[in-house]
Amino acid sequence: MLFIVTTTQIKCKNKILYLVVRVIPLGVQHVSEIEMNTRVLIATLGLAVVSGLGIGVLPSWQVFSKDVSTSLKDGAGGATRAGRTWVRQALVAAELALSLVLLIGAVLMLRTFATLRPSEPGFQADRQTVASISLGDDYKKDEARRRVFAADLVARVAAIPGVVGVSLTTYVPMSGMVGLAAVRRADEPDASPRNAWSGSVTPNYFDEMGIPVLRGRALTPGDAEGAPHVALVNATMAKLFWPTGDALGAEIITDVGEAPVRRTVVGIVRDIRSVGADTRIRPQVYWPYAQDPQMGFNLMIRTTGPSDPPDASLERAARRAVAAIDPRQVIGRYETLGAILDRGMAWPRFGLLLLGVFAALAIGLAAVGLTSAIGWLVTQRTREIGVRVALGASRRQVVTPLVRQGLGLAVTGVAVGLGAAAGLSQLMVSWVYGVKPLDAGTFVECAAATLLIALVATYVPARRATAIDPIVTLRGE
Repeated sequence: MLFIVTTTQIKCKNKILYLVVRVIPLGVQHVSEIEMNTRVLIATLGLAVVSGLGIGVLPSWQVFSKDVSTSLKDGAGGATRAGRTWVRQALVAAELALSLVLLIGAVLMLRTFATLRPSEPGFQADRQTVASISLGDDYKKDEARRRVFAADLVARVAAIPGVVGVSLTTYVPMSGMVGLAAVRRADEPDASPRNAWSGSVTPNYFDEMGIPVLRGRALTPGDAEGAPHVALVNATMAKLFWPTGDALGAEIITDVGEAPVRRTVVGIVRDIRSVGADTRIRPQVYWPYAQDPQMGFNLMIRTTGPSDPPDASLERAARRAVAAIDPRQVIGRYETLGAILDRGMAWPRFGLLLLGVFAALAIGLAAVGLTSAIGWLVTQRTREIGVRVALGASRRQVVTPLVRQGLGLAVTGVAVGLGAAAGLSQLMVSWVYGVKPLDAGTFVECAAATLLIALVATYVPARRATAIDPIVTLRGE
């Protein structure tokens, strides 16, 4: 995971605070100013005290509101009326319901992360390093000079030991920095243009990035200055712009630069992911860099060994190659493509972490609550259990009613939790991708897991009831 701060940026040296800050993803404002706040601690402590008092008021009220003679009769009978346990049971059921809601949210985020995992972006990210360059103003009005600079730089970097391939593009997927082109079909000149993500690339870009050409042809060195303007579109753009026709051979008008350019679509390439936390595929169009040399571009450097962490010697060699052509030009961003993908996944990972921690705590508390509730019932029915054991009741006959009662609470809590999760999951529409908020499999699996935990939490105190000594119990009565 990539973090926005370093150890020296954190004002407070508290280790717990340090760990909390480290999991915050890139993009959070003023994260380096996070520190322990006395007022927040006091408010949190006060809330905890008020919550504890509030929870303790109800059972205290029940104790002092009962008639003394009735209490003595109940104590002699060893039984507890159902009306006096409904609050405890309702709280346990509510605890289970809330824990199920959190568990479902955590699993939805987990499946989102599996869908968005950087290993499947639609292109080859392994062993790829990105070196970004923005040419100076003296290149602004000289396209030929930009073209020569880029071609010379690609050749020099490709000759560096350890480099097996170099391509050039103005658009790095998943980086957050893209080019937009207003595109119209040439046979619909009066139609409103639609935006498409665009990139000027070298002919070998698609091979180097592992993006296959589905139909038509790839770009070639012959698609150079003076040749007919051509373009490749992704499958989504082909379907969107030509829903009933064929994109191959069609002409488009791209409003980029000083004047619109008419281009012929010569190929259709596979869709690729454009944004880290978003699986929506945008229309994408590519054309030869030689026909549209931009001021800013990126070298995609493929190496023989792993690119993470970046090879310092390779970076120095690439910077020397730039300086050898023009000492006034420098490489700006230099990072691995894997790091770019990882940064794009920071927010989904952060949400998964938070929901996972909360769900684990909720499930644990619910299990403890259910265990305590069943243990309390066992304590209240000690005399009854002792008598049944003395009369020859088997272990199964003692345990089954208690387990049934606990599972009844669990089923009630799960039913309420499923209903609540079904409604609240709609709030996660912008967070989940590749899975529906009302995914039936997720709901069923989480409900089954909650019931299994409830069964274990119920069985442990119920099983302990069979160890009651009937002689000791009867003597106590």
